[in-house]
Amino acid sequence: MSIKATLSTTFVDASEDVYNAKAYAEKAAASQDAAKTSETNAKASETAAKTSETNAAASATAAKTSETNAAASAKAAAASQTAAKTSETNAAASEASAKAYATSSSDSATAAAASAKTLTYATSAEATTGTATDRMISPATLKTVLDADLSPINTNIADLQKATTVDSIRDMILNQIIPQSAAAHNALYRGKDLTSYFDSGEMSKAIAASTFADIYPGDYITKSVTVDGTTYSNVKWIVADLDYHLHRGDTETTAHHVVMIPESNIGMSKMNDSNTTAGGYQGSYMWGTTIPKYVTGITAAFGSDHVLTHRERLTKQMDANSYAGGGGMGNGATVYTDGEWVNVSVNIPNEAMMYGHAPFASSGRDTYDCNKQLAAFRYGQNFTRTSWCWLRDVASAVYFASVGVGGEADCNAASGVAGVRPYFLLR
Repeated sequence: MSIKATLSTTFVDASEDVYNAKAYAEKAAASQDAAKTSETNAKASETAAKTSETNAAASATAAKTSETNAAASAKAAAASQTAAKTSETNAAASEASAKAYATSSSDSATAAAASAKTLTYATSAEATTGTATDRMISPATLKTVLDADLSPINTNIADLQKATTVDSIRDMILNQIIPQSAAAHNALYRGKDLTSYFDSGEMSKAIAASTFADIYPGDYITKSVTVDGTTYSNVKWIVADLDYHLHRGDTETTAHHVVMIPESNIGMSKMNDSNTTAGGYQGSYMWGTTIPKYVTGITAAFGSDHVLTHRERLTKQMDANSYAGGGGMGNGATVYTDGEWVNVSVNIPNEAMMYGHAPFASSGRDTYDCNKQLAAFRYGQNFTRTSWCWLRDVASAVYFASVGVGGEADCNAASGVAGVRPYFLLR
């Protein structure tokens, strides 16, 4: 609203008009404020309308998603229903198969029962001879046949259940599968400590029974021995062979035994005071003076009941015109003489016992009854490297056979000092 006024020089009383104009002005201002507020509210309404439109669009999208999910769920439900029907069908088929198997088993059991009525069991004697080919063998009969009739192996494995270590299990199995005899055990080399077994007395029982249970070449007993005032501590005595001398000798050796020999030399000695082999091995310083000292020491260490005295044939004369290395027929370094058979408790080996042949012995008479290689030297490497040792074979007029430090066969002058490696028969 505009107010127009006409100026004139004539005085006019305008107080009421002024008042009205003021009022109009105030109303105009109020109207203007209201217009602004309306404009603001209009904008807010417009914003709210846009927000509502956005929300409506989002709701529409959500509704479509829900519709899609509902359709997927319906399909899954349909698939589950199909799978359930398939499982039901399979279950019915399995049930039918089970019934068929049950019927078949029943028929088989009936047939087996009918067949069993016609079978009889063989006796132990029939099972052993194989005469009852149309009869069954019961487990008890089979065990009896194995234990008593067909094999010396004890098939009772109760001892296996007592085994607590790998070694004890191995030994138990070994004793189950290897026949308990000298011949069978001589074919193996083991290396087990038998000291406590011997000290308990059980080892001697196994030897006497000729089963040689848990005794094999290479096994050993640890014993100290004192020879001529010198003590050799913790000597490892090797089981060299089982029943080596059994049924040999001019007086037959009938006691079962094992040959024991130290792992290395114990002590030193000469064969003779001078370089001669006159008188053969029986006439030597080794046999007459040195060996008796070892008899005393070994008997004290192992006990007189355990050292078996037996008969061996030892050379007593020699032929100075013969030569080493086997010689020719009739040219032996020794000759047969009376008194060659002697009692032996301890001795040193000959070449045949050590090597299995006689490379330096000048005749077969050096070999005599000790004519096969000890099992421990056949399967093990039991020569000594600490020093060379004597063997009892006469090699020539001045040489006896020996073992070199490298394990080689050799011979040396009789007055030389070398190692002593005595063996004895343990029972």
